[in-house]
Amino acid sequence: MSAVLTGTQKAALVLIQMGRESASRVMAELSETEIDQVTAEITQARVGGR
Repeated sequence: MSAVLTGTQKAALVLIQMGRESASRVMAELSETEIDQVTAEITQARVGGR
């Protein structure tokens, strides 16, 4: 069974792969709500990926 990712989860994974400098430039363009959502997904991905 394949997992279906939300748009926010996909964005989080892309940002992780981009590296800190590039990801921070992208995140500077996001709203506060979007940053909160993506940051939560990044945290989940990193905790779940260990």
